[in-house]
Amino acid sequence: MKKGMGLFLLALATLALLLALSSCFVFSGKTYLPPQVTLKSPANNATGLDTNVTLRWDATPGAVQTAISRQDIAILGYIVYFAKDTEAYGSPEITIGKQLEKTGLEHSTTYKWKVTAKQNDGKSATSVEWKFTTGAQSYSAPQVELVSPLDGATDQATALTLTWEATPGNPTNTGARVASIEEYQVFFATATSALSTPHGTTTLKSYEISGLDYETEYKWKVQALQSDGATATSDEATFSTLQRPFDGLQLVLKTPANASTNQATALTLTWEATPGTHANAGARVETIDEYWVYFATSTSAFTTPHGTTTLKTYDISG
Repeated sequence: MKKGMGLFLLALATLALLLALSSCFVFSGKTYLPPQVTLKSPANNATGLDTNVTLRWDATPGAVQTAISRQDIAILGYIVYFAKDTEAYGSPEITIGKQLEKTGLEHSTTYKWKVTAKQNDGKSATSVEWKFTTGAQSYSAPQVELVSPLDGATDQATALTLTWEATPGNPTNTGARVASIEEYQVFFATATSALSTPHGTTTLKSYEISGLDYETEYKWKVQALQSDGATATSDEATFSTLQRPFDGLQLVLKTPANASTNQATALTLTWEATPGTHANAGARVETIDEYWVYFATSTSAFTTPHGTTTLKTYDISG
């Protein structure tokens, strides 16, 4: 800032000195009109411009009012006024050339500018004011990569977390990155189904999935939605859940008691039974569908069931 102000003051002092010296010029009694200044580029009301712009203009010294010759008159320098369209002009910049670089402008912003030419006879003229608008910041699409479960993974639990990595797209024009990923759409289905609509959305890079079927193959992908409207979809990945494991069911005979004697020739066998519990994630969903009852004399082998029942009792007679 201090360096820029120093250059401005130096240029202003130089211009003032030249104007002072202009009083020493001999103009042979001639008088001159003010100079003429015409802006050239960017064109007035131009749009979609880059944030680095070169202002260009043309200028000619004023014509002699009493003679045709213009050999004694010259333009010493230019004062360039530049500002946002919504703001007042601040301190101008001074140059002796007919162009001025403006860098680091804001995107989607309208600017105004004009130029004053200073002649060595002290006269000056200011151009009309022109405006231009810079283009919007644009970005490439974001990048999305699935992390876990790994593609083709097997023996996955029926409750797990899908995770991925994502990076906002890089600017495709000048300026620092300001885009961000606002949302992820998670597509999830069995391997034989279509990934048609999102299973859910999240602002995180993870998504909880539960209640999956055992011994089933699933597929998934993630779509990232960027703040500028750009989207990107990851590759599709698959994984399979493990087999349904259970601890062994529990079965206890109740009556008649083991080794009991003097039992009737017609009686009811009874027992208690409990389905096995899961050895991994998930609530118990198994039930005991049927009981096979084996019955024989103590000297005979158990070969085939005596009968079946869905109850915990079985009548024996005869």
